[in-house]
Amino acid sequence: MKREADGDMGSPQKRSRRGDEEVRLLIPSKVAGSIIGKGGQNITKLRGQFKATLPIPQPYPVTNGVWSVRE
Repeated sequence: MKREADGDMGSPQKRSRRGDEEVRLLIPSKVAGSIIGKGGQNITKLRGQFKATLPIPQPYPVTNGVWSVRE
């Protein structure tokens, strides 16, 4: 017999197995370089030490220009 997830929203979710935990952090662009490190040294060290997958998403493109607002 399968257990249902707590709560009444959506379909039941599978229980995570040990080691399947995920933590998401929002890191401002201006400090991301410090976390990644020169040549990726820090992030490589973290991946090795914790046997973790640490994907680094590409930043959203920033558009510089003139914006017009009309009423």
